[in-house]
Amino acid sequence: MNSVYRIIVRRLSTQQNHYKLVIIGSGCGGLACASKFAKKLPKDNIAIIDKNDTHVYQPGWTLAGAGLKTVDELEKPQSECIPQNTTWIQSYANQVEPEKNLVQLDNGRKITYDYLIVAAGIEIIFNRIKGAIDALDNDPQHVVSIYTRKYAANVYNALNNFRSGQAIFTFPATPIKCPGAPQKIMYLAEDLFRKNNVRDKTTVTYNTSLPVIFGVKKYAAALMEIVKERNIQLNTRLNLVEVRAN
Repeated sequence: MNSVYRIIVRRLSTQQNHYKLVIIGSGCGGLACASKFAKKLPKDNIAIIDKNDTHVYQPGWTLAGAGLKTVDELEKPQSECIPQNTTWIQSYANQVEPEKNLVQLDNGRKITYDYLIVAAGIEIIFNRIKGAIDALDNDPQHVVSIYTRKYAANVYNALNNFRSGQAIFTFPATPIKCPGAPQKIMYLAEDLFRKNNVRDKTTVTYNTSLPVIFGVKKYAAALMEIVKERNIQLNTRLNLVEVRAN
């Protein structure tokens, strides 16, 4: 019993609680930062805080929506993605105290840092759009989204079975993951409609809350040429506020 106690105490006493760089979140952004700095800093200087044991390549949900990948193919064990020479702390960050350079974990542990990168991602709150969750859950043949794993799995089936009518794509007035994704899935869907010989029976519309098609002027000019070429209707300064299923 005493030997077991000594082992536990030794492990607790040697547990590292300070890092040169702490990264909250092990998604694509967090891991990209970790990988970059792991090449510049000595070992044991970087900690990645994230409880999830599965890494999800969320940008790939657009490809899943077009039938080019499945959502399962976009996942792998988190342990296989953590960069070398970094420490993975499998917990959630409950609180950050910047005045103390401290992160409080969900298990009570406290981690201090010299530098902090917050890459926890954005929570998608569908219920801020009236009727959206009801439509996504109960009418997946007509209302879909590429912004969660659950809903992204329904997108290709809906698009591939589309035969005629209005195909509406939206960009909201709030921050989202990957501002280009709503257009990516729209162009992929438009191409699928052509392959399925239903494009001439379909009106494709892009409604964006922005005053332009894209926030970067250089790319906006190129994208305007694409929507003209593909006969896509663009509406600016519009924001989706309600979905009425069926």
